[in-house]
Amino acid sequence: MIRLSIIVPVYGVEKYIEECIRSLYDQDIPKEEYEVICVDDCSPDNSVAVIEDWKLKVENLKLIRHTENMRQGGARNTGLKEAKGKYVWFIDSDDYIQPNCLKGLLELAEKEDLDILDFDFATESEKQTFIKNVESFEMGSCAPADYIFNEEHGGKAGWRCTSVCAGLFKRELIERNHLHFREKVQWEDDDYAIELYAYAKNIHHISAKPYIYRYTPESTVVRKISKVQVEYMTQLAVRLATLYKQIDTDIRWQGLLHEAVEYYAAEVLKALKESSLKERREFYKQYKSELAVMSGFVGKRKRLAMAYWWILDLVN
Repeated sequence: MIRLSIIVPVYGVEKYIEECIRSLYDQDIPKEEYEVICVDDCSPDNSVAVIEDWKLKVENLKLIRHTENMRQGGARNTGLKEAKGKYVWFIDSDDYIQPNCLKGLLELAEKEDLDILDFDFATESEKQTFIKNVESFEMGSCAPADYIFNEEHGGKAGWRCTSVCAGLFKRELIERNHLHFREKVQWEDDDYAIELYAYAKNIHHISAKPYIYRYTPESTVVRKISKVQVEYMTQLAVRLATLYKQIDTDIRWQGLLHEAVEYYAAEVLKALKESSLKERREFYKQYKSELAVMSGFVGKRKRLAMAYWWILDLVN
């Protein structure tokens, strides 16, 4: 019986993939109880060669190859279609996990029949401050909203459910709610993770840090925002706004989503402010409807900023 499917999107990680894969096999459960699914998203380097070498050593490693670059969301969707485990763990190929952590994680998830086993994560560099919870804590099986919106512990609620890497998710939860990552975009985690946590029936949070984030110049979380990324951010804000209208399981989720849309709207405006007049005009014309959606989640000043080129068009 396969208890866990580990899904690893692969793109341009030749320097890191060896350590990632090795960590997945430095574990304390039999290999027949889990599977590792690597999805080559048209990687331009020798990442796949490293995986091919590992396939000669282990039988529970699958390699699926895309013919078109679908980005992380698409690679994860491909992996999910092949997954057979009761639980799924999404792991980025430039990160890695702690040795001998699978047995304890799976035993807890299975014992309590959890939809989500949520945990903290560590970073490879102490200089980075991106952490899931400001203060680590334990929280036994409960409704996800009671964990996400718990006021006794530090950290903003939104940071507790924005990464799909820091948790084991029951595959049935994903299939029951027909959840799919957005493909060919960046920041595909945010709305997907919120859906997972909002639709789950129970969750258990532990303060252990089995997942290690590695910060590199190539990491999407540390790159300088580009024109394309501004477009992706705009698309994400609209997806979150749409989710705001759909999720009515707890009014607190709508508050979180409202705050998230407002945050990304501010980031978009900040990036546009630093762009040229021509770039701004082109962006406003292309994303007029998206900006109109976002304007419903921000204050008067930002609404005016978002409507500026639309008003200018009317005048002209």
